[in-house]
Amino acid sequence: MNPSTAITEEPQGINIKSIFHLVLRNWYWYTLSLIFCSVCGWVYLRYTPAVYTVSASLLIKEDKNKIGGAENFLDGLELLSSSRNVQNEIELIRSFSNISEAIKELNFDVSYFEQGNIKVAELYNLSPFQVKLDTNFTQVKNKPIYITILSDSTFSIHSSHTENTSSDHGVVCKFGEHCHSNNYSFIIHKTKIFSSAVHKNTEYYFIINDVEDLSHQYSAKLNIDLVDKKSSVLKLSMSGLLPVKESDFLNKLCEVYIESGLEEKNQTAVNTIYFIDNQLNQITDSLQGAENKLERFRSNEKIMDLGSAATNAVNQLDLLEKERAELIVKDRYYHYLLDYLSYDYDIKKIIAPSAMGIQDAQLNNLIAELHILNTEKTSLGFSTQSANPAVNILELKIDNTKKSLIETLKNIIKASEIAINDNQNRLNRIQLLINKLPSNERSLVNIQRKFLLNENIYNYLMQKRIEAGIAKAANLADNKIINKALVSGKKPVSPKKQIVIMICLVIGLLIPSIILYIRYSLNDTITSREMIEQSTKCPIIGSIAHNSQKNQLPIITASKSAISESIRSLRINLQYLAADKKNKVIGISSSISGEGKTFFSSNLAASIALSGTKVVIVGTDLRKPKLHHIFNTTNDLGLSNYYINQASIQDIIKSTSIPKLDLITSGPVPPNPTELLESAKTDELFSFLKKEYECIIIDAPPVGLVSDYYLLSKYIDADLYLVRQNHTPKALLKDINSVYKNNKLPNMFIVFNDVKYNTGYGYQYEYKSYGYYDDTPEKPTLTGSIVSGIKKLFKLES
Repeated sequence: MNPSTAITEEPQGINIKSIFHLVLRNWYWYTLSLIFCSVCGWVYLRYTPAVYTVSASLLIKEDKNKIGGAENFLDGLELLSSSRNVQNEIELIRSFSNISEAIKELNFDVSYFEQGNIKVAELYNLSPFQVKLDTNFTQVKNKPIYITILSDSTFSIHSSHTENTSSDHGVVCKFGEHCHSNNYSFIIHKTKIFSSAVHKNTEYYFIINDVEDLSHQYSAKLNIDLVDKKSSVLKLSMSGLLPVKESDFLNKLCEVYIESGLEEKNQTAVNTIYFIDNQLNQITDSLQGAENKLERFRSNEKIMDLGSAATNAVNQLDLLEKERAELIVKDRYYHYLLDYLSYDYDIKKIIAPSAMGIQDAQLNNLIAELHILNTEKTSLGFSTQSANPAVNILELKIDNTKKSLIETLKNIIKASEIAINDNQNRLNRIQLLINKLPSNERSLVNIQRKFLLNENIYNYLMQKRIEAGIAKAANLADNKIINKALVSGKKPVSPKKQIVIMICLVIGLLIPSIILYIRYSLNDTITSREMIEQSTKCPIIGSIAHNSQKNQLPIITASKSAISESIRSLRINLQYLAADKKNKVIGISSSISGEGKTFFSSNLAASIALSGTKVVIVGTDLRKPKLHHIFNTTNDLGLSNYYINQASIQDIIKSTSIPKLDLITSGPVPPNPTELLESAKTDELFSFLKKEYECIIIDAPPVGLVSDYYLLSKYIDADLYLVRQNHTPKALLKDINSVYKNNKLPNMFIVFNDVKYNTGYGYQYEYKSYGYYDDTPEKPTLTGSIVSGIKKLFKLES
């Protein structure tokens, strides 16, 4: 019988086939791992809140000249619109002021929650109650305040941050009534969805948010990107647990941004109107007084019309006074602007020169540049610190522009004074002509002159006020919402079911693979026949299966077991070794202790004896005798007694219960076993045994530890060298190969011992019994395989 028919071995090499076999052989580990990871994935998907992403799109208009805008309606009001930097607008949108304003308008200052058994759910627009805060009281922020609805009219309120109360349920309050403590002050109202039958005894809580902290949170999760580099369309997006809430915030933020932009755009017109109104308040009284004086003079002096000379003088005066009125208004504006810049007032409130009819190109350009620099600084200030070099550079540019503007204004004021003086000189010349008129006409002309001056100033200011009002009414927002943030059809972006399932699958396969790899990497023992064949040229005569029996002589107690069959197969192979010898001596050794020498020697001897051959097994391991344990006999008299002349050979030979099998135990442990074995009595012993027995089995000590076996090798016809699976270190293969190559044991053959069904390291020895072996493993159940796999995983069983 060929031993390969009893045991099939698969290569250990790392390839697709071996990996596939590895997975199949350890399917219980993989099944257990996949089940565990699947359960973890289900729990994660079940209890992890879904995160949604919502987005809106906003158009930023960059064109300087806009058809229909106030800047085209009123010549010179170009400061109502300026070229816009998209990046600046992005920073304006996410500015703290805009975000906090949106939060306040949406009443996000209070958040409502329902306490579930496992999860906490936020109730956005679904809360059965609403909290109205006392704005004059400093509330406890960012701390939960718990509410339990007791009835249609009452509820209890309790919090770890409230004062201690005698009731376990906290303070009982009524809906619609003021609820006050040292930490809070508010009124709680019922909402339309309130129902005591549904919400009674359900625990809710609300949090009074710190608007500043909440604004920073929303700013952090707000994403703003250009849809395309060539366009000025912005995409605003953000993620959150409540898509409706996030959509409302995005839409409100866009509205607040557009409204703030329109308000800023109207600010120039508002400032102009404010300035004109102040001037009108000053001139109205003067105009009214001059008008009353003119009427009284005409009534008293009975003069209604002037002569031709006087009429001509009045017409000239009218023209000069109109000119003087414009010069005075402009001069007042110059002084106003100089004072405004000198005292570092808000640049945004500067009135455009062109709004007052001033067409000085240098002055208009400097103020326009000042507006642009201030806008850039404001935008940059929303996202950077004051110490930022870019902010410092802008401040330096603003200071330089202010200095240039102040210097220009001083020059313009000087020119204005010259123009006013020139106008006054011309008026004086007309006055000389008037002085030559009759006294009544002269007085009338002077009174009418003052009236015309005030009237011209008043009319000029009213005209500019009307123009500024029309410009403000004609203003349109520069930006508009293209797509509002919508919720319908939105799927959660996290957790993604497909990705979670794939991760669980990968981890489920990875965990047992890593464990197998680690166990294999840490295993420094010989695990397969291929390891032996690759490391040594010594022939392998056979493999002995793992002993699954409790008895130490399975060849007797379980003759149809796999191990018994593998021993019989090896016994047949031994017939071809030293075939010319009638009385064979077979030596059995190994590298270290524990490789199964005594067990194998005993069963091999028993197998040979059962075949009808007279056999004796000799225990030559005088240092650690074990042979007597297997045959359940004493070790009081044995080989050591023979060597010291305390017994003859016949005295130490013991019969066994197995026919034709005798036994010589080691005897008591001597102090000098090596000296005993190399004595002449060893020759005498083997001469006697060869005459009495057809086969002699030598159970020898390990070669790798002591030299005793080499003293016996001259009597041995076949040296069987045991290598035990998962026990013999890999490093000893070099020593085994050295022994074979140096011919220290001329008749050396390796026996691969204790080969298991499945080692779990990528190799397998599978008994193809087809029902011939009594110990053929039963088909495992799923539960049994899982339990067995866990035990093997933690090395609870060998």
